[in-house]
Amino acid sequence: MATAFHGGVLAALFDETGWDARNATLLVGTSAGASAAAMLRGGFSPFDEFARMTDGELSAEGQQFADRVRASVPREPEPRASSNAFRPLGMRMALNGLLPHRFRPGLVLAGLVPRGSQSLARVGATAGAAHDQRWPSQSTWIVTVRVSDGARAVFGRDDLPSTDIGTAVQASSAVPNVYRPVRVGRHDYIDGAVLSSTNADLVAPLGFDAVVIVSSMTAVPAQARCTERDPTRTYFSRVLSREVATIRATGTPVLVVQPTAADLALRRRDIDDATIGAIARQARETARTKLARSEAKHARAVLEATRV
Repeated sequence: MATAFHGGVLAALFDETGWDARNATLLVGTSAGASAAAMLRGGFSPFDEFARMTDGELSAEGQQFADRVRASVPREPEPRASSNAFRPLGMRMALNGLLPHRFRPGLVLAGLVPRGSQSLARVGATAGAAHDQRWPSQSTWIVTVRVSDGARAVFGRDDLPSTDIGTAVQASSAVPNVYRPVRVGRHDYIDGAVLSSTNADLVAPLGFDAVVIVSSMTAVPAQARCTERDPTRTYFSRVLSREVATIRATGTPVLVVQPTAADLALRRRDIDDATIGAIARQARETARTKLARSEAKHARAVLEATRV
């Protein structure tokens, strides 16, 4: 669902402004956003990603890309690993989340749940197959959380053990209690959304002409207040609001596209190919509506200036 939302939004940005996310100065990806970043840096265009999700026709270049990735990823599912349901994932991580000066409920919950048993090997293999080198040449940051202490770890930016883009994406998507953490060097890493579903604050000090945030796990303010129905979305929305304020305080225009009521309604359906396509199409319309508003004027002008 999150991947479909990303696909629809990026397609709208390309259609409406001519901005191709493949050429962004920096891509920061968390969880599903990490997979999206890997595909973009691998060369898969927003047009082709949208076509893939909506059963459309890919470009010749996109079809070659998709065929190459498909041929490189094993089809057999990995066997489930045994899991100790009574052993917390990381007590130190949970305790660090309780620090009074920086309370992080995501860390607390992640530290107290058991290790997940499912594998994301196919996700990692798909991201890795999109590239002919270990890491993209253009700036790409994949956000994870280190299990040992709950610290944010950004592959592609931080001084971390060398790894490939596929392994980083797999780690960034490892939801606690569901998927197994990913070992890189001496440490295990999990989903970067434990701290923030976007981690947009990372770009605040960089002084970009504009920042685009595609945020699938939050919601527009009217929907984010529905705490009883979706407390996680409410929490992520509040975190994103603080991150956006931090970026805007530097004078950088920010364009945020996040789900509306129409987007969220589709997510309550049974997930199949038709629903994925509907989510992508609605996300495209949501982004188009956002771009037409006066609040998007400055960011849109920056994106249009990149049109080739």
